Amino acid sequence: MKKIVELKDIQKRFKEMEVLSSISFSVEEGEIVAILGPSGAGKTTLLNIISGFTHPDNGSVTIDGINIVNYKSNKQLAKKIGIIRQQFDLIDDLKVIHNVLAGKLHEWGFIKSLFSLFFPQGKDEALDALNKVGITEKFDEKTANLSGGEKQRVAIARILLQHPKVVLADEPVSSLDPARAEDILSILVNLARKEKISLIASIHSIEFAKKYFDRLIGIKDGNVVFDLPSNEITDEIIKDLYNYQELK
Repeated sequence: MKKIVELKDIQKRFKEMEVLSSISFSVEEGEIVAILGPSGAGKTTLLNIISGFTHPDNGSVTIDGINIVNYKSNKQLAKKIGIIRQQFDLIDDLKVIHNVLAGKLHEWGFIKSLFSLFFPQGKDEALDALNKVGITEKFDEKTANLSGGEKQRVAIARILLQHPKVVLADEPVSSLDPARAEDILSILVNLARKEKISLIASIHSIEFAKKYFDRLIGIKDGNVVFDLPSNEITDEIIKDLYNYQELK
């Protein structure tokens, strides 16, 4: 299989604090990977480095065979990587369809994007994406009126219009109740498999991580402490990762 993401000796400091010491791993096309670790382990920082939002102090990030520093623009990188955050990153005042169509902004110029606010371009593709996440009927509704689970479905639909090779999800269900969290993870993982997208997600719930993800990477004190198939993760491995704290 082809490596779609490759990290080599990633280091990152914020002032006097070393967040990531020497992180190295790769992710192949279509892999479904969860990043685990205690609070402050650097999970969000790691995803931000993979996305190009944050630059490492040392080490290299390769996306689809190209060093991330050699991508000419954020638009070019957006064709490779999509991001889903726990805050959804949606504009509440816009209708659902406009938030979904924001996934096309890396392809459209300013004029077409502005025109689309009044006369949606690519509406059929947006409706198809909303159908895949199960909320087609919400296309004309103001986004502010949606529930948290519905907003996360809109965020996933927006990613589908971006057609990335990699999706990064930073605690995508942390703000949802367990039942809705399961719905969202099931949709996200199933779509990633169907579309052959590599999914890398930071996950708080050990139960969800083991149930939905094929491979789990644990980070602590800025280092990778395990990188294993989910069915090889034991309670002892998890307890060691979280310093024997009570697991949720």
